[in-house]
Amino acid sequence: MPWKECSVMDERLRFVSRLLDGEAMTEACREFVPGFVAGRAA
Repeated sequence: MPWKECSVMDERLRFVSRLLDGEAMTEACREFVPGFVAGRAA
């Protein structure tokens, strides 16, 4: 399965949009932050 191409800015906008929609920071970080551990990058 090929990788989905996306720009850094698009990913940042998606992340912020989810937070503004009320999603918890912890849940958003699990998807967007590599090495996520309890709200901070490992």
